Amino acid sequence: MINDCLNHFLNHSLPLMQTRTQIITPALLSDYYPFYFDISDSVKSTLKNNPQCKIVSFYKPKFRKYFKKERCVLFFDGVYLDSNKLIIKFSERSVQYKAKGRMTYIGISDWYKYIYEYSSEEKRWVLIEKILEGI
Repeated sequence: MINDCLNHFLNHSLPLMQTRTQIITPALLSDYYPFYFDISDSVKSTLKNNPQCKIVSFYKPKFRKYFKKERCVLFFDGVYLDSNKLIIKFSERSVQYKAKGRMTYIGISDWYKYIYEYSSEEKRWVLIEKILEGI
């Protein structure tokens, strides 16, 4: 389900994000996903077709240079269970790393919610709502 949400974001929201942030190149943060999470082949192919969108990580020092300029990054904010609804959240954040003082500045602007509900007839989780909210 997380890969489905990522795929939807990359195919529908990323073009809007790129036009809003003309100077800032969007990236996908690989940190904070559940253990043993693998990005699907469809998401990888979408990223490959969109060369300006990179997969980045805070934990790898090689990306510190990448974050010297302010970058727009998609964060995975988690999976939440609310009664019979499963909510998958992402947020679009502005990130910049300052080597002086070793500080990372993160500002949030928009967030995305994908809401699933369990269908006992279909015996699976069904996407019922996609919400884009922001500042």
